[in-house]
Amino acid sequence: MIDTRPLLVALLLVGCAPEVADDPADSRTPVPFDARISIVSEDPAAPGLVDFGEVLADEVKEHLLTVTNHGEGFVTIHDYRAPRVERVLVDADFPLSVPEDERILLPLRFAPYGDMSLSGLITFETDDRARPEIFISVLGEALAPFVTFTPDQLDFGEVEIGCAVTREVVLRNDGRASVQVDAARVSTPGTENEVAVTGLPDAGAVLQPGEERVLEVVYSPTFEWDHVLFVDLDLTPRFPDAEFLARGEAVWTDGSCD
Repeated sequence: MIDTRPLLVALLLVGCAPEVADDPADSRTPVPFDARISIVSEDPAAPGLVDFGEVLADEVKEHLLTVTNHGEGFVTIHDYRAPRVERVLVDADFPLSVPEDERILLPLRFAPYGDMSLSGLITFETDDRARPEIFISVLGEALAPFVTFTPDQLDFGEVEIGCAVTREVVLRNDGRASVQVDAARVSTPGTENEVAVTGLPDAGAVLQPGEERVLEVVYSPTFEWDHVLFVDLDLTPRFPDAEFLARGEAVWTDGSCD
């Protein structure tokens, strides 16, 4: 009779052998398989959402993400992707490693330039096998002024040297944020004395959205020339630049300013 006891013992040993994990050298995961990472926003009701709300175009608004390592060993965020999220920066150096049972704060900054709506997704790439990608939705509204002129060009025609002609231009804020109009100046070199703009107090003026202000533009040429002048406004914030065109032909006539 054949003794089968050694074979039975061998089979029992094989059945009780512990599960062997993959060699970490063959994967991107240098931590045990039970490691877990979470990235959440400041809003406990919506941990996967960052809503910056309304932000003025010359401001920077910050939101803190909380990154937690719930497992053993280090867990790493390799990088992030945000292909449709403009003007948002994750302020950190990647790759970023988080020790076990540790929590770090990750600044998320929205620095808009001009009027825009923000809506997109930030994807964080991690070495956690259970969560290789973590998604954070971002929302926000950037509010900026938008200054217009009516008319956007002034044509003074022929003006006698030494005389002055005045035209009006209506300045209007068609944007979604207020704007400080500090000054108006001629930006064309060599013609600073040919045009003057009045209608602004020394301290400047604030235009709320939808508000208008009438400026007077005075053309008083001092030399014979066909002038093409650009008048710039100094704005705070300066989004976008604001300028209008003024034309005038300085001529010698009989010396009368009718």
